[in-house]
Amino acid sequence: MTGDRESFIASILKNPSEYDSRRFPNQDLTEKLEKLGIIDRRTVIQKKCVDCGKKDNRPLDECQSCGGNLQEVARYRVPRTSKPGVREFIKGILKRENIEYLSKHTEKIFQTEYEFLRVRVQGKEVDIHLNTRDVNLTENAVEHLQKSLNPVLVVNPGEVKNMHLMDEGLASTLDLAELVDLELAGDLPKDYIGKELEKVARSTEELASSNARTAFGNMLEMVSDPDSSDSIQFEQELFHIFNQIIPNTQQWGSKRQGNVPDGFSELIFDTHQGTYFRSFTYDSKFTEDVDLKLDTDETRRLRGYVHRIIGSEEFKSTKSELGQFIVITNAGDGGMNVVAKRLNRMQKWNGYPVFMHASFPMALHVAYNENVKLIRNNLDEFYEQLYRILNGGKLYQTEKEDLEFYVSLNDEDVETLMRNFSENISESGLEINELRELEKDIFP
Repeated sequence: MTGDRESFIASILKNPSEYDSRRFPNQDLTEKLEKLGIIDRRTVIQKKCVDCGKKDNRPLDECQSCGGNLQEVARYRVPRTSKPGVREFIKGILKRENIEYLSKHTEKIFQTEYEFLRVRVQGKEVDIHLNTRDVNLTENAVEHLQKSLNPVLVVNPGEVKNMHLMDEGLASTLDLAELVDLELAGDLPKDYIGKELEKVARSTEELASSNARTAFGNMLEMVSDPDSSDSIQFEQELFHIFNQIIPNTQQWGSKRQGNVPDGFSELIFDTHQGTYFRSFTYDSKFTEDVDLKLDTDETRRLRGYVHRIIGSEEFKSTKSELGQFIVITNAGDGGMNVVAKRLNRMQKWNGYPVFMHASFPMALHVAYNENVKLIRNNLDEFYEQLYRILNGGKLYQTEKEDLEFYVSLNDEDVETLMRNFSENISESGLEINELRELEKDIFP
C-alpha cells in the first residue's frame, strides 16, 4: 500500500488542479493530507448551458458562448498544494529532529522570487527551498545556486521540471511525497531531513574550502602585481574568501542582473541576549592607484546600492539589519571620506561605512584556516567578534557626529579579532603564526 499511496500523493502534489474527486475517490487519504496541512481543498461547481450544452466551472450564470442560462450539474472538491501548510509541516519535522530554524527569506534569481527556509545544523547554515509548480526552479536558477555555493536542500512535491538538472547540479533533493508517505505510515526516520542537510553542508563546505585556497593564492599575486590583474577577478576571489567563512555569502555584481554591489553576507549568531541577524554588503575597487579615487557619480551609485537593498522586498523578507557598507580595495583610504560623507547623510540608514584593505580578507582567510576547528566549535562567538570588528568594536551602531566617519580595517585588525575571540571562549589553542608571517612578508 505504501508504494501505491506514495504514487497517489505524488500525483496530487504534482498537479492538484487535474485531480478530480469523482475519478479519484480516495477521500480518506486526501483528508489525511488536509489534516497534515499539505493540501487544502476548494469546492468546484460545474455548470452546463441549457441551450448549447457547453460546460463552465466559473462562477457565472450566463453562457459565454451563446448567452443561454447555466445550470449546476456537478459539485466536487479539488485539492491544491498549500505552500504555507507544507512550510509548517517541514518546520514541525525540523523541530522534532532538533534542527534550529532561523528564518524565512526570499531571493530574486533572474527576476523570479524564490522562498527559502534557513536552518542551522551542527553549526552550519543551510537553506531549504520548496520547489512548487508555481515557482519551479529553472535551469538558470539551478546553475545560479550551484555557482553561488550557498548550501541548499530542495524539497520537490512530486515530479517536477528539470529534475535531472537538480540531481546533477545540487548536492541533495528530497521527495515531499515520500516524506509524507513515511510520516503517515509512522516510519519516518528520526534524522530524515537532518541527514540530507548535513550532506548538503558537507559537500558545499569542501568545495568552498578548495575555492578559497585558490582565491587566496590568486589574491597574493594580484596585490603584488596590480598592473596584471583586473577588477572582475578581484570580485570573484573576494567572494570565494568570504564564502568559506560565511557560507550564505551571495555574489551579486557581475553575476546578477541590475544595479547592485558585488556581494552580500549575513552574520547570524546567538548571545545571552538572543539571536542577532546582522548583514553587510560590499563593493570592490581594484586599482593601480595608491589611494582610492571615486568620482561623484560613483559615490552616488554606492548610496543607491544601500537604498535599493533596504527598500527591496527580498531584504524586507528577512530578519536582518544592514549594518555596514564595505568598500574593499588594494589602495589606501585617501578618498574614503567622500564615500563616508555620502552614506552618512542618508536618512533611512544608520549603518556604518567601512573601508577594508585587501589585506583584511586575506589575513582573515589565513586566521580562519589556522583555527578552523576551534572556530567551528565556537562559531557564534567568532561571528559576534567579526561583527564587532566590522562595526568599530561595538555590537550596536551609535550616532555619528562626524559625517566623514568610517571604520577602517586592515590585516592588523584580524589579529585583534582573533585575540578577542580567544579571550571570550573557554577552549584554548589559538594559532596565529601564519597570520603574523603574512603580515610580515606581504604587508610590511
